[in-house]
Amino acid sequence: MTMQFLRQAIAPQLKPLYILPSLLLTGLLGCSGVPSALNSINVGFGVDVSQIGDIEPTRDQDKTIYVQGKVAALVPLVDWLAYQVQDSSGTIWVLTNQRNIQLADRVLIEGKLRYHSIPVAEQDFGEAYVEEHRQLERIPSQ
Repeated sequence: MTMQFLRQAIAPQLKPLYILPSLLLTGLLGCSGVPSALNSINVGFGVDVSQIGDIEPTRDQDKTIYVQGKVAALVPLVDWLAYQVQDSSGTIWVLTNQRNIQLADRVLIEGKLRYHSIPVAEQDFGEAYVEEHRQLERIPSQ
């Protein structure tokens, strides 16, 4: 639809106050299928999503955190599934009992930050991971 068509066909029939909201709604719905430049998930849940690179395992251990990103790796386990989430700042492993995750899916999850210490020769080579409590959103890969 062009603006001229709207002016000629619709505007005379509607009161001027109804035109602007109609155009805004049409513009929003018309662009809903266009991916954003960052290809990010629209949070909309009022949660504070952590950048993976900003997570400090020892300080944030056992805190509830929200992570979003792209599934970069999958490791099926007996009763669990481990998958790696990647955002622009880094990666983190997630442990879940869900089986609907696929490579390249975009996810937003809530979970507890856990830290598993691996001491070797008096050095700690531990790894942080997220124990998933719930998936807030999953956008399947295409």
